[in-house]
Amino acid sequence: MKLKVTLILFYWLVTSFGSFGQISNPGFEELNEDGSLLNWGKTYIFSIGIDTSGEGVDTIQFDKYLFQASEDSRTGNYALDLRNAYDHYNEYCIVGAAYASRDNLFGGFIETYPIPANLKINNISFHYKYSSPGNDFGSCGIAIFDSLGYEIGNGYIDLEATDIYTEVTVPVNYFSPDSAATYALYFTNAGQGSSATFGTRMLVDDVSFDATSKIMAVQKNLGLPELFPNPTSGILHLDSPDLFDVEILNTDGKVIKKTNSAAIDITSLPSGPYLIRVHKEANEQIFRVIKK
Repeated sequence: MKLKVTLILFYWLVTSFGSFGQISNPGFEELNEDGSLLNWGKTYIFSIGIDTSGEGVDTIQFDKYLFQASEDSRTGNYALDLRNAYDHYNEYCIVGAAYASRDNLFGGFIETYPIPANLKINNISFHYKYSSPGNDFGSCGIAIFDSLGYEIGNGYIDLEATDIYTEVTVPVNYFSPDSAATYALYFTNAGQGSSATFGTRMLVDDVSFDATSKIMAVQKNLGLPELFPNPTSGILHLDSPDLFDVEILNTDGKVIKKTNSAAIDITSLPSGPYLIRVHKEANEQIFRVIKK
C-alpha cells in the first residue's frame, strides 16, 4: 500500500516496538564462574557483634544466599531467587534484594543502564512467585533518569503472595518531558511499609520491557516521495525523480545501513520493524516499515 504525505510542519512519530532487549540477563540464564547470576547483584553492609576479647561474633543466620540462581524457573534453567537473613545481635531481618547490575560479580547500591536513543520505556513485565511465613509482601521498582541524572519517571508495584508463577506489568509514570537516558531496576523481598520475616522467598523470571520509539521530524510543504511495498520481503522503492539520502535504523535508533538508491535493499536484515529516514538537505521524511 502506498502512502504519501505532502504537508508536515512539526510532529512526533511514535511507534510501538515491544521489548527492546536492553535488560541484561532478563531470563537469569547466564551465570558467573562462581555460579552467581551475571549482571544482577547488590552490595550489602552487615554489622557484627564484638565480644570483650575483640573477636567477632557470628550472629547472622542465612536462608541460603540473599540473591542467587534457582532451578525453580518458569522457563529455561534458572530464575532469580531472593531470600532473607536474620541478624540476631541487632535483632532485625536483612532483606533479600537484587538490582540490574553492569558488574559481572556484584553491583553497587543502585546502578543505571543506558536507554537507546529515542526510546521511551512504557512498562516492565515479569513473572514471579512469593511466599512468606509472616505478612510480608515484595516489590519491584524502576526509575528513569535524564542525561543529567535527574529522575523523570518511575514505576512501582507491591508483590503479594502467590505459589504459582504470576505475570505482572508495572507501568512507568513520567513527570517530566525530558528525554530518558538511563534506568535503574530492582526487586526486593520487602515492599514499602512491609514487614521483613526470616524465611520469606521470592522467585522472578522472564523480565521484559515494552517501549516506544519517538523520533522528531521537521518538514515543509513539498512533494515527498512514496515508499512501497510495506510490508516487504526485501526491496523497497522510492517513487521520486529526485535523489534522496536514505538511512535504515533499527529499533534502538541506530543507523545500520545507508544508501542513495531509489531501490532500498533490506533483504539481508532480520524480519521485524525498521525506520527508513529519507532526507535531502533540510527536508526529511521517516517511514516505519516491516520486513517480513
